[in-house]
Amino acid sequence: MNNFTYRIVLLICMLTIFTNIQAQKTTGHSENIRPSWMDNPPIPGNNTFYYRTIVNQSSTLEQARNNSLTDLSEYIKKEMDISGEIRIRTTSDMVNDKEDIQSYFEYNYDIKSQPQKIIYNKVDEYWEYICYPDGSCKYSLHTLYMIAKESNKRAVFDQIRFTRKYGISAVARSIIPGWGQLYKGSTAKGLCIMGGEVALAGGIISFESMRSNYRKKIRQTQNADHIRNYSTKANNCTTFRNICIGGAAALYVYNLVDALVANGAKRTIIRKNKITYYPVASPDCNGVGLSYRF
Repeated sequence: MNNFTYRIVLLICMLTIFTNIQAQKTTGHSENIRPSWMDNPPIPGNNTFYYRTIVNQSSTLEQARNNSLTDLSEYIKKEMDISGEIRIRTTSDMVNDKEDIQSYFEYNYDIKSQPQKIIYNKVDEYWEYICYPDGSCKYSLHTLYMIAKESNKRAVFDQIRFTRKYGISAVARSIIPGWGQLYKGSTAKGLCIMGGEVALAGGIISFESMRSNYRKKIRQTQNADHIRNYSTKANNCTTFRNICIGGAAALYVYNLVDALVANGAKRTIIRKNKITYYPVASPDCNGVGLSYRF
């Protein structure tokens, strides 16, 4: 392949990638910032369960949620090497026409007439409404589940809550302007703050250098007109330098305050279960056991 042909192929590939990027447009979403669990899934607090994210698309949000359950059931069948008919029982509460998060579900499988029950919790969901060039629009639904590892056993699921506040951890990172916003998932804001501080710092250095240069020229000339001209320009540079200093200081303060009080991406806070109860059966006694995890 000669050099010209290689460039043509490369250009076509770049145009194809660019076209694909522009081919779809997100016109709606459930949250302004994608939840942190989409990129960094939570770590289970014990070995009785695991986290799993199911992704699917549908023309309606309700259908996407139903498809999520179907996809999850197929995943569980494949993961546990289960065959047989599936019966599903759910206890999903509806509050103000919205599905209650952290709903409780059970899958009941029949394996050679032996019932198997798999328990899981729906933890959270995030959706985007995407429109394509052909005019079709679909919901893309991401759902996070906690799934019991073993059938017919109650898993000790983590107690989960969500927050968009990051507190002192974001403020500490904001010592470097913009880093706190990047840490919170506000990428555009973080880059703007970082770029703004760099630009203002560059302005301070440039105007101070120009001011110093004009002052030097004043000392090197005896021409009154030149002295007045250089003096005016030096004063202007001083003014612009001070404006840049004030702007940089104000932006830095905003950077710290924003890192402390502004909402970021929804993050997961897990309360680990330290005390666990479990049934005990032995020739000597039957009852309930207790374990404490330090």
